[in-house]
Amino acid sequence: MKMKRGTISILTFAAAVLALSQISACTSQSLETTYATLEESIDRYIASHFSDSVAYTIHRNAGSNRVTVNPSDSAGFEIPSDTLMAGGTVVFDYALYLFGNSFPPQDMIAATTEELAGQGGIWGDSTTFVPVTVNLSDKHLLPGLRNGLLGVYAGEECYILFSAKYGFGNKEINAIPKMSSLMYHVWVHSIEN
Repeated sequence: MKMKRGTISILTFAAAVLALSQISACTSQSLETTYATLEESIDRYIASHFSDSVAYTIHRNAGSNRVTVNPSDSAGFEIPSDTLMAGGTVVFDYALYLFGNSFPPQDMIAATTEELAGQGGIWGDSTTFVPVTVNLSDKHLLPGLRNGLLGVYAGEECYILFSAKYGFGNKEINAIPKMSSLMYHVWVHSIEN
């Protein structure tokens, strides 16, 4: 029994499409597995370094983890009712680190103050240092940072941690390697809703 050339071409094409879709599904599944592993690592880190509920308060929001450093005189301290809402604006200083298992974090890649940049050894003579002003509705804001900043209050010091899924994903961006989880150490100056 002979098959026509067109039938063979269609069968070959169908087999190729099926193979590519299976490879794509495996790649997607592998990526999700990697993200899950990164998020488990962050959860273990938080449990290991921030378990003191007197010193820290943990907030989780859509893949972001915010660890608020409670004021040292926090006996009876209540979070102010004026917290950052979706669409609000926040002014803050920060140090950005590649997430690792050390505390305090080691791999600083950006900072907004000369003191922090000096600690991380990341600045030159032409560097200017100013607090950052961010509106949470900015579409260019990393989802992990946006979700972590939601709910902060003026005067808050916190750490915001998130996996590559909510950061730059499988892309290398400047000093940030592919699949890097990030950790921001944030000092909030003001908020406006």
